[in-house]
Amino acid sequence: MDLIDRVRQLIDAENQADRQKAEGVLAGDFVAITRRSGDEEGRKQLLEKIGNPPTPNPFREPDEFRVWESGDVGVVRSLVRTKDSTTQAVIGEFRNLHVFRREGGAWVCVDWQVTELKRRYVPAEDQLDVAKGYEDGKHRRYSLLFAVNGGAFAVAKLLADKAGGDIVGDLRLEHLALGMVLFTTVMGVDIDAFGRRMKKHDRELYKAIGVFVLLAIGSLIVAGWMLVGSAAASAVLAVIAHVGIILGCHFILPRLEKASPDRSTPTGTGN
Repeated sequence: MDLIDRVRQLIDAENQADRQKAEGVLAGDFVAITRRSGDEEGRKQLLEKIGNPPTPNPFREPDEFRVWESGDVGVVRSLVRTKDSTTQAVIGEFRNLHVFRREGGAWVCVDWQVTELKRRYVPAEDQLDVAKGYEDGKHRRYSLLFAVNGGAFAVAKLLADKAGGDIVGDLRLEHLALGMVLFTTVMGVDIDAFGRRMKKHDRELYKAIGVFVLLAIGSLIVAGWMLVGSAAASAVLAVIAHVGIILGCHFILPRLEKASPDRSTPTGTGN
């Protein structure tokens, strides 16, 4: 089996979380993998990460092979594109350098170096896939937001007219209004988190106008519910709280994510 096939075996082992396949390629005295972060891991640590990958496990695609071979030593330089396993959008590109030794007629890997590359381009098909995933996800979330609020408005009007403001038991119209305000705010936080996550794949997505539209729609819904359930002054305070919570999550959560260890980083070819 040639050197390129051995590299493909290692990448396939990562994609399939197949520790046994990786064991067959790594030398018994495998030195280490040097990840993009600068961390080094020996054979045991690497095999553990391959066998227990993050969820979801990213998909890695090797390409652009160059091979040097001299006697019982071989080196393979390759490019590995790491993709989101769900959307197939390219997450990053990594230069991989594998050093092999011929042992018993077969090539075994003795060292592995990974370097993250600056994004040179985003293939047009990947841009379309990411944009479509973003539009579909945004549509589903906004549809849920409008459907639940629309149904609640209709039920509130119908039952309030018949029951003089009492909905069911001790539940009153103002209670329903407060609950829908909270629901709208939670959905706003979720839509914002989804937009920020998709922006990592394509910086042209979820720009300032997207944040403005989210805040404007949510504020109108919150104000409407508070005017139904209480006074105008409460509506103003509720809108301020709604906007504050979403903007707080928009600016603060990314900082907290950066400060915490990244446990979703692709193993092997992307670390």
